[in-house]
Amino acid sequence: MDIWNPMKFQKENKKKWYKYLENFMPKFNLKEFGGTCVDFMSFLDTRYEGNENEIETTLFVKTHLKDGIVYAIQNGDIENMKILSNPSEAIDRYCEYVLTMHKTDFDFTPYFEVLEKLDGKGATNISMEEEDLYMVEIRVAYIKGKYIGNKEKELKWYEQMKWYLDFHSFENNYVKLRTDNGWLNQDNSLKYLDTSTDKRIKEMIEKNEVEEIQIFSILDRGKPTGESDAVVFITFNKKEGLTTFHVWDDYTEETDMNEKINEMKLLIEPEIEEIFDWKCKNKFPYDYVKFGKKGLIPEAKIDRIYKKTTK
Repeated sequence: MDIWNPMKFQKENKKKWYKYLENFMPKFNLKEFGGTCVDFMSFLDTRYEGNENEIETTLFVKTHLKDGIVYAIQNGDIENMKILSNPSEAIDRYCEYVLTMHKTDFDFTPYFEVLEKLDGKGATNISMEEEDLYMVEIRVAYIKGKYIGNKEKELKWYEQMKWYLDFHSFENNYVKLRTDNGWLNQDNSLKYLDTSTDKRIKEMIEKNEVEEIQIFSILDRGKPTGESDAVVFITFNKKEGLTTFHVWDDYTEETDMNEKINEMKLLIEPEIEEIFDWKCKNKFPYDYVKFGKKGLIPEAKIDRIYKKTTK
């Protein structure tokens, strides 16, 4: 989860704030897995497109450490990040406030505690058990380049993606759509891809309203945290000139990724096209696809099946 863009921080200030946060975030032993890191996930965000709240709060937890600490950033003030003294009660009160007052500007301040600075080396006594890590093994096809599509091509591409899900009997399918006015769901949540949603997507494509689409097919793959996984993850971003198709290793042999590349070419004139197998604990290749080698992490294992660059 990238906390910088939501908090409206300029790119040139990132290094400064990374150094700042290192004083407060506990590090943990990842030597046997290729390094040391702290990764965050936002699980509650009171901001949404077009709101006029005077108080906006985002709550974060560490994805790799189950230490019960919930971090809070209010109104984008990263320098004064806090922790919640009683997370369960605070979130209960937030839900009660939203349901009874029909507002989202809940003030978490009474539950804030000061985030104390750690010693010079951080809390090195906190370690991660191997069973808390989850091996991500997927095959990815993607294209980056110039958008050359139109509503007819977008509709054909979408129908091809939907056919793939139906053919493989994937039933728990979800979607996120973004238009010029922002995400279709104000809370940026997933929407179940049922018949009515499918019809609405096609209508929006026909009206040339879709700027970005993300499709997830979700199954339980026995994650230690109890969460489900997106076994198939499909994206198209018109502005970035990017389409991707991710599929878990269970289905790679029955998925023609060259065919997926050709389907993507309906929308994008490729500058880079690539197919690769990815293996890494608890990490997906989103940064690698977006930023290339700069987004590649040491612990990731990549087996490139095909790559072509056009200058």
